[in-house]
Amino acid sequence: MNWFKNLFYKKSKEAWVKVKKITQETSDMKVFYLEKNSYVKNFKPGQFVSVGMKINGNLERRSYSLVSPSEENQISFMVKKIENGLVSNWLHNNIKEGDSLLLG
Repeated sequence: MNWFKNLFYKKSKEAWVKVKKITQETSDMKVFYLEKNSYVKNFKPGQFVSVGMKINGNLERRSYSLVSPSEENQISFMVKKIENGLVSNWLHNNIKEGDSLLLG
């Protein structure tokens, strides 16, 4: 029964990860590159990662698809700015290199 408990009741891991670089790919697309740390390992492009940030005092989370493998000492995800999108607009307008985002 322990394997069942571990499968469904395991605490999720979270880590604050620093934004290493941001590139503007198109007028409405940015790529956010995150520094590699002990949490950021063995990720592959196409996998999803939950990204969290505080907006107006609330923790907001969204899932994004990774666009680079973790072997490059960083992972990255792309965000399209969506009209009236709370998180996509906040990421595009507020996150700067050196800021941290919550992964997990």
